[in-house]
Amino acid sequence: DAIIPAMLRRGVPIKEARDYSVDGCQHFTTYWRKDHSAWFNRVKTMDLALNNGVDRLTGLQIGPKTGDPRMFETFNEVMDAYRRQLANGVRLLNTESELVDAAIRGEMCLPYSSIHVRGCLDKGVEVLEGGGDFNWTGMHGVGLGTVANSLAALKKVVFENKRATMTDLIDALNHDFQGYEALRQQLLQAPKWGNDDDYVDSLAAEVANYFMDEVDKHRCHTEPEKPGWTIPGFHSLTFSESFGEATAATPDGRRAMARVSDGIAPAIGTYRGGPTAVFISAAKLDHARTWTSSLTLTLNDSTEIVSILARTYLTDMGGTHLMGNLVALDTLRDAREHPENYPDLLVRVAGFSARFVEIPANLQELIINRASITK
Repeated sequence: DAIIPAMLRRGVPIKEARDYSVDGCQHFTTYWRKDHSAWFNRVKTMDLALNNGVDRLTGLQIGPKTGDPRMFETFNEVMDAYRRQLANGVRLLNTESELVDAAIRGEMCLPYSSIHVRGCLDKGVEVLEGGGDFNWTGMHGVGLGTVANSLAALKKVVFENKRATMTDLIDALNHDFQGYEALRQQLLQAPKWGNDDDYVDSLAAEVANYFMDEVDKHRCHTEPEKPGWTIPGFHSLTFSESFGEATAATPDGRRAMARVSDGIAPAIGTYRGGPTAVFISAAKLDHARTWTSSLTLTLNDSTEIVSILARTYLTDMGGTHLMGNLVALDTLRDAREHPENYPDLLVRVAGFSARFVEIPANLQELIINRASITK
């Protein structure tokens, strides 16, 4: 109910749209197209908006000057700074993506893929050279939950309850909350994405639309006379880990260099209303505008309950993607301590499955934290 309309809005004929398939980890595709992805750190955009375009970790001016946040007197000024940083970042990433495409063309080829992408054989043009009937690229925004939680906490604590000033908040972020634990606790108690709370869910939908609006402005130019779409999506792979390591503290109480949220899933430790609340929150986004909207959950219910939940979300609520682990928390913890007893324990990581005992320690921790938030 979301994927076919997403295809139609990009000009794919209805017959082909109904014949979509899965491409790679979590994208959907037809046999008419060539694509690749770029990933965008939306949490870094939040950091830049609250530091006049300066990266708080490196001290470099990497975004436009959008004003000293200490002087912001309204929440709308925060949102305006965020929008301007977002627009600049999307523009730069789209340019980089085009440069990568240009560098690849002529340097490598994909003959097997070219056979299966409609148009390449008829034209005698390889897929990386633009032989497909549709030539698209994608841009995935990472950290939606962290951004929404940050905006909700800032709005609630600073502008509504007036428990802190913008100066207090910026000082706390600059010091990674060292010496500001009381303020951090207030921020942590603010509404969190994924719990069917319209206060934060409305902000999540708003910033998701900002991102999609900006991405929709850009095109990829594999064929200059027939540019393709740059399509927005929300899919993180494992970038929630590396992007978090490159990002300073945020107003949701997250400390510097901690991971950011996956796809459209709740941030770790903030999932309090059960899977149905997560699905209701997620359904408030316009999935039909995206390449994919990846929702990752770990559940401890029976397979029958999980199948009902999945069917409801994907067919009745308009979701595009649901990725889950069905495993007990105690099993994961024991496997971390005694890996020799669990050589074949498979877990879903991020669009791919892997043996739990073979993945790095930081990803093991991520899988365990995903499970623990359901307890």
